Amino acid sequence: MKISFYRWLCLTIGLRRRGKGIRESGAFLIGKVGSTRISKIIFYDELDPNAFKSGIIELEGLGHGKLAEMLKNFRGEVLADIHTHPIGCSTRQSDSDRRHPMVRLKGHIAFIAPDFALNKFLMPKDCSAYLYEGSFKWRTLYDRDFPLKVVIV
Repeated sequence: MKISFYRWLCLTIGLRRRGKGIRESGAFLIGKVGSTRISKIIFYDELDPNAFKSGIIELEGLGHGKLAEMLKNFRGEVLADIHTHPIGCSTRQSDSDRRHPMVRLKGHIAFIAPDFALNKFLMPKDCSAYLYEGSFKWRTLYDRDFPLKVVIV
């Protein structure tokens, strides 16, 4: 999976602004069908304005319907999702993260960014990555298998 440096900056700035240093935020990373290049970011609050209200991410069913419509119009697919964790907490998956995948398809990748993405120099390697294996089982992706590269384009 590849993301341009500019799009990565837009993503991290968007996460930081939405979380305001006090709550989690997140987004779907979208690519054209069959591509591994992230060409669109859809923040959860674009799908459900209340997604971040409680401090944790809660995306209602209507948000998933809106996502499906946006994907159809864009001719895209979800390549991964990303969300932030609080300041000082690890980027390990919480029990809630494991039990509530944003996409319940084998092979889906979920990223977790540290410290509400407040670090202005946050890079993909600062995040943790997890591969969904189905039945609420996940595998941690380490450096060798890390699925996201920032490219200068």
